[in-house]
Amino acid sequence: MNEYKGKALEIINEWEAKDSTERYNFCRNCVLKALREGRRLAHGDELDDAINSTYEAVAWKMLDVDKLAENIKRRASKGFSDSLAGIVSRAAKAKLQREIDREKRDSVVISDTATNGSGEEYSLFDTVAGAADTERSAIIRATLKDFYNGLDAKNKIIFDGMVKRLTEREIAPTVGISSVATHNRMVKIRSKLAALL
Repeated sequence: MNEYKGKALEIINEWEAKDSTERYNFCRNCVLKALREGRRLAHGDELDDAINSTYEAVAWKMLDVDKLAENIKRRASKGFSDSLAGIVSRAAKAKLQREIDREKRDSVVISDTATNGSGEEYSLFDTVAGAADTERSAIIRATLKDFYNGLDAKNKIIFDGMVKRLTEREIAPTVGISSVATHNRMVKIRSKLAALL
């Protein structure tokens, strides 16, 4: 057995020697340290989400001795040593950074307002009814109805939740998908709707 596989087994044994509460607290401390060092939670995320995601990522890493040994060897070639604390800390930082990157990437089209040709801004989900322009209101209602009817079952549930101003976390359980998947669908719905109106 080479030295890297030995180190990997040592790290795995250290992880397995901890009970679930100790593992959770270890992950919690690493997430809190990453936050103190300048990382931040993405908008709408909770500390427990970051801790649980870190715990899950580390648990997956501990399942594959060979892959862990390869990572230790790769880091050693760059002059870094590895430890359980280092692995958990990097997992915490990566989790926080992924959420921030996802938020930045998706926030480009996260707006429920549109601007008409006159420069007036209006909500895409509020009823656009005008006594002075009933023809335009009828066209918008028909467009929204066609748009809604063109959605699949999950997207209809998501759209209904958006109209009710629910968050992706509130909508996700009713749809039966993760809040990240719900968020991605909400972004697509908004952009399609903005293109229509």
